Amino acid sequence: TTVHWHGLDVAEENDGHPRFVVDDGGHRQYDLRIGDRPGTYWYHPHPDGRTGYQVQAGTAGLFIVTDGDDAVRGLPAAEFDLPLVIQDRIIDASAQLAYDPDPMLGFLGDRILVNGRTDASFDVRAGSYRLRLLNGSNARIYKLGWSDGRPMQVIGTDGGLLAAPVTRPYVMLAPGERVELWADFAGMGEGNGASVNSQPFTIGGGMMGMMGGGLMGGGRSAGRSLPNGASFRICRFAVKGKGTRLPAPRHFSPLAWRPPEEVVNRAEPRRFAVSMAMMRWMLNGELFAMDDVAANERIRLGVTEDWEFASTAGA
Repeated sequence: TTVHWHGLDVAEENDGHPRFVVDDGGHRQYDLRIGDRPGTYWYHPHPDGRTGYQVQAGTAGLFIVTDGDDAVRGLPAAEFDLPLVIQDRIIDASAQLAYDPDPMLGFLGDRILVNGRTDASFDVRAGSYRLRLLNGSNARIYKLGWSDGRPMQVIGTDGGLLAAPVTRPYVMLAPGERVELWADFAGMGEGNGASVNSQPFTIGGGMMGMMGGGLMGGGRSAGRSLPNGASFRICRFAVKGKGTRLPAPRHFSPLAWRPPEEVVNRAEPRRFAVSMAMMRWMLNGELFAMDDVAANERIRLGVTEDWEFASTAGA
């Protein structure tokens, strides 16, 4: 196996590259220097052809990066900072995990787990919370929304805290993506609460789902699972006791955007086409260069360029 991190800026030899496989019975020490923005990051296994199987077996988890200034930003902390890892699984009659991915759709489970629990419910106090949600599923996409119809207040995404909160009626979360929400349970009576649901939606065709499936196995789990785009409850929050209602911050972490005039190729952006041929992923019609860097992926140190990615694979 190998271990791969999402969002962290690490050296190649510490990023779960297929060239650095840890053999059965072996070990490897990963040396990480954390200089990334405060936020919610995660890790998972990354062996070639085995990623999907090992991920659904449970080898995944969160990295929470902080800089000690969350109290200054007015963000909930300690028990009011709640990480939520969302996954789907198939559990067979012997109470064992069953992994049987569809070659086109990847692996879809028949039940939803949050932090490893089915039918997850969390006791919360009547106050403000920071919810950190990770889609740790192999192929499932979630359309997150509150059961009581309130909008979602987004305070962070994959790259860390936003410059300012944004309000959305729902949030789409693909495999591997993270989102941080501001949740206010104040004003709800004892025992009341709300649920985070996945709302119904129509998914595109083509090869959708394989980006998260990881394996091109010959199974047909999609035929006995919740379909992608189905409506269901993810987890429930029940109010138990008094909490502290904090004022929702108006500003968080300014982002260092580069001015457009610094982009050296504004007139001719570099273009990258993602496609699939013979069940293999291609970039500009080429397979991944294991021991080299393609000519069109080389960039001069210190310059700012515009890169455009387009998928023709339906994913």
